[in-house]
Amino acid sequence: HGARRWYTPRSRRNWSLQHHRIRIPRPMVDRFDLSRVQPQKEWWRERRIAPATFFGFPDVTKAGLRGGSVYVEQMDAVTLAVLTDKCVQEDVWDPEIWMKFAWRAQQLCARTHEPDLCYIFRAFARADWFDQNLLTTYLGRLHRRLP
Repeated sequence: HGARRWYTPRSRRNWSLQHHRIRIPRPMVDRFDLSRVQPQKEWWRERRIAPATFFGFPDVTKAGLRGGSVYVEQMDAVTLAVLTDKCVQEDVWDPEIWMKFAWRAQQLCARTHEPDLCYIFRAFARADWFDQNLLTTYLGRLHRRLP
């Protein structure tokens, strides 16, 4: 029991005094009660700071504004299908993104199930994106399944 402390210092006992967002207004120092004058500044009304994501990936619709990687190389077939479809619906025609999508679609071609294959192909068709390699890869994949 030698090293046991019999009290907790004042600042540790009262956590709200330490918390920089939750604090009691001090009438002599704080000129105005912030919550009454500017209710929008209350911390619990603040916007959560979170990156714009979709399906756990950076939002492709905001890639033009935000820049940076879209992490196409980590996508699986279902995610790729959903994201290409979203790009078509949201009118994202950035050739850089579509080139990456086409590249990833070719990689996943052999491992993709047919429904996902069709969705990806449909998205590329609707985007009017013609990639010779993608087309031949997909046609080969479809012919492999046909009797």
